[in-house]
Amino acid sequence: MPNPDAALLLGSFAEGASPRLRRCGPHDADVRRLVATGPLSVAFQPIVELDRGELWAYEALGRIGPVSSDLAPLCVSPATLLDAAHDAGCLVALDRRWRQLAIDAMAREPGKTRCFLNIDPRVADDPGFAPGFTRSRILAAGLDPSQFVLELTEVHGENAVLLERALEHYVAQGFLVALDDVGAGAQSLERVLRLKPSILKLDRSLLHGIDRDGARRRLVGALVELGRDLGARVVAEGIETREELIAAVRAGVHFAQGWFLGRPNAHLLGPSPAAREAILEAQRPRRTASPAAFSPPMLELVDRLAMTSELEPALQLVTDGTAVLLGTKRVSLRLLDASRERLLVAARTGDSVHDDAATGFVRGEGLVGRVIESNAPLRVGDAMGDPRFADKPGIRAPIGSFLGAPLRDASGCFGVLATPAEEREAFDERDEQLLRFLAGVVAPHLQARRLERLARTDALTGLLNRHALADAVPDALPGAADAAHPLSIVLVDLDHFKLVNDRHGHSTGDEVLRAVARELLTSVRTDDRVLRLGGEEFLLVLPRAGLEAACALGDRARERVRGTVRAGDAPVTFSAGVAHRREGESRDALLARADAALYRAKAAGRDRIFVG
Repeated sequence: MPNPDAALLLGSFAEGASPRLRRCGPHDADVRRLVATGPLSVAFQPIVELDRGELWAYEALGRIGPVSSDLAPLCVSPATLLDAAHDAGCLVALDRRWRQLAIDAMAREPGKTRCFLNIDPRVADDPGFAPGFTRSRILAAGLDPSQFVLELTEVHGENAVLLERALEHYVAQGFLVALDDVGAGAQSLERVLRLKPSILKLDRSLLHGIDRDGARRRLVGALVELGRDLGARVVAEGIETREELIAAVRAGVHFAQGWFLGRPNAHLLGPSPAAREAILEAQRPRRTASPAAFSPPMLELVDRLAMTSELEPALQLVTDGTAVLLGTKRVSLRLLDASRERLLVAARTGDSVHDDAATGFVRGEGLVGRVIESNAPLRVGDAMGDPRFADKPGIRAPIGSFLGAPLRDASGCFGVLATPAEEREAFDERDEQLLRFLAGVVAPHLQARRLERLARTDALTGLLNRHALADAVPDALPGAADAAHPLSIVLVDLDHFKLVNDRHGHSTGDEVLRAVARELLTSVRTDDRVLRLGGEEFLLVLPRAGLEAACALGDRARERVRGTVRAGDAPVTFSAGVAHRREGESRDALLARADAALYRAKAAGRDRIFVG
């Protein structure tokens, strides 16, 4: 529904300046007949309040429908018809007819809109002009004159006196007045200062390309400030792109119209969904300037990183800290996998720009891959327009700018710290220097924790290994000090695994081990641990699980492996020993009981679970 503060602007009848008479020799009588009975109408274009993204105004554009064959030679546009009507002595009649159509449209929705009626200032000098027409028609339609503001435009420089006379006339009647085409040359700023209209409409020539022209943005911002000093609202016309709308909002414009916000329509429609989304984007807090390298946020990040022993929390600290330091909303940290070819997401702050948050890149692919390949920082002002950009499927947010820096150690680059921004040219040289410094500071901390993780991680399956049972990772298998809490383990050993390697080769054997690891991880609960102790032996650590629950979980895992993992045509099976920790029992004693149960399961025929 239209907003009570909305407005209807009737005028600016052409999309640009027209010749004074662009017709094929029409007679004045034909012009008068078209004005009196021809198919005239109005089309409504929304004007939007940018602070809220809501409808605030309409401009009603005069339109001429299909004409009869005998009038077809007129070949007139609305603006040309105004000029022809003026020459034929029927300008007042044309102006009033279009005005009446606008008032009638508002009367069909009483009390819902405030109307800006645009009036050609030449009517005030026309012999047929009679004061009070607009007010009387508004009252006759059952509407309140306070709903209406009259808009005046000076299309011809020689009509400056008529413009001022018309403005004074309507102000004397109690109407508020809007002044159109400000900044186009016809409306001098001196006249704006002298007349002090209630509304200033900035000409669309000022808004064209405002997103790419800093001087234009500053000029528009200055005119907005001028309007504020005069107590006038400022409307920006001719917004045609998302980028122009965002730039106008950030230049301080509060009201705007244009094809991007909404095209002229026979119905009273609000702003387009795309315009609403762009307005919200423009109103989000803008990225703040990067702080100095030795600012409190940087020092806090370094201190916290030094006190964080585990890899995952350290990675998250880095992306969160980078977002704060650079004032960005999205930061990713990608590390090279074991092949040192694929970059995989290790930590992220903010939403992913891809539908699949795990989207990876190979060395040299896309902007992130170029950072790895070149082992150097990369700053791009138009990311999606750069030939190095990788257009991955499922990109759900625009990428206007990109900034990335390599994470290095003595052997080269092992990862990338990067941030995108939706606006173009979002990062400057200072941002690049800060990110490069930050990457250099955090890289040794991350690599040390990464090497520690690799030392206790099985390279083939990605599971924790036997070293993780040491006190360096106590939660891999809690010791006697934690015996107050229930805990069970399942010790797993694949059946006849040596035959798999002998018959099918070690590459098949490796794939079997990876497949078994995946099925075991799928079978356990969120807080459970899965370790590969070496060879074909695995361990499931089940906190807060009693013996019965551990047996059920182990049997479920055994069924999953037998049903899904194959070596050639044969199913892969395993035997297992289950043990529930006794009060005061050590880690080694618990493992020994599970190991004894496992050997009994093997001796009993394999593919089964025994309790120790």
